Amino acid sequence: MTQEKSYNVVILPASGGIIPTQVTGTDGPNFKDMYAYLGCTTIEITGATLNGKDYDLYIDEEGRLGTDVILNEKATQLFNDWLEKEGRTTMIPNIIGNAALVERTDDDEL
Repeated sequence: MTQEKSYNVVILPASGGIIPTQVTGTDGPNFKDMYAYLGCTTIEITGATLNGKDYDLYIDEEGRLGTDVILNEKATQLFNDWLEKEGRTTMIPNIIGNAALVERTDDDEL
């Protein structure tokens, strides 16, 4: 049986600011809590770079499909920094809606 762990998570609301928190889960933060923090029902996990450190970036996978889309400037910048660091590109390099930075654990790097 896999034991639950606590993950450091920083919520990046589209309206600005940050909300540091911890979310439990067995293989990363549990999606039930993350859905509530992000205000969505489908999560995409991508990357972000902050101060030279890589994080998982949880975003609303269907964020661009809504009618009240709000650009998340901070998450977009962190996502673009990660893309540049990794030598990657994307056709639409912006993040819509709330996002969450999730600190990677040693287990994630195996």
